[in-house]
Amino acid sequence: MDDAGLYEAFLARAIPKDDWTHRAHVRVAWCALRAHGTTEAALPVLRGAIRRLNEAQGGQNTATAGYHETITVAMLRLVEATLRAHGPAAGSEAFCDAHPHLLRSSVLWLYYTRGRLLSERARARYVAPDVGPLPYRKR
Repeated sequence: MDDAGLYEAFLARAIPKDDWTHRAHVRVAWCALRAHGTTEAALPVLRGAIRRLNEAQGGQNTATAGYHETITVAMLRLVEATLRAHGPAAGSEAFCDAHPHLLRSSVLWLYYTRGRLLSERARARYVAPDVGPLPYRKR
């Protein structure tokens, strides 16, 4: 699926559960950053759309609907920093291929201890890293 189709399907809650992979999350983050420019602008869109998609896929009735605020914010910041440093590539697939570190589930362990990242507090609201600082946007 091309970037426009993926982002449209994401916003429409039309991505099948089996296709909602970590790579798809990174691609959607790339699309949101290209559409909205910054983590701060893209985050509210992603936050709501991820929750709605998760609910549509599994009917999750928990308060978070499978959503994890800290992982979303941290990964969005990593994708944004990579975009700033290396450019957008030809599209989200090429971007993912050029930056495989973003596709490793272990990438956040560079910034967080397991207990902190997997805590209920981190799921519900953003918590700062406790191992090393995340990249930040220079204003």
